[in-house]
Amino acid sequence: MATDFNSLLDMIATGEFSNDRQFRDKVLEHWPSQTNAAIFDKLAQEHSDMPVAAERYEEILGDFVKMVVGVDEKDGMSVRARELIDDMIESGSSEAIAVGECLEMIASNGDGQETDEHLIVCARQIVLAAQNFIDEMKNKNDQEKTG
Repeated sequence: MATDFNSLLDMIATGEFSNDRQFRDKVLEHWPSQTNAAIFDKLAQEHSDMPVAAERYEEILGDFVKMVVGVDEKDGMSVRARELIDDMIESGSSEAIAVGECLEMIASNGDGQETDEHLIVCARQIVLAAQNFIDEMKNKNDQEKTG
């Protein structure tokens, strides 16, 4: 699936699509269905105000793949993981921002580290590391009080 996405991006970059219809047909060749055609048409309408065809096609393709496949091809994360991380980063909470940025950095390493399963394991490890910090600080404070 990433190959389809990347090959379409290459075709956009080299100017292989002379019109919107040709681009639509090629995308639906990779992900054929009436539902996908309706999704594509809706996205094309939403992005119709973009004057540069190549930029418009890239936006449409990225949004289309997110909606149809459920994966953000730019970073390989599931749409849900991307939304949750973005929410943390935009939350205004220093702690949430730190965790979101940490998970985003891990996902950017690639090699399967962007999968939901791996990010869940990493989030658990972050929680354990924080709990260890809390336990050590409490232990140190208790020792200082009794010592």
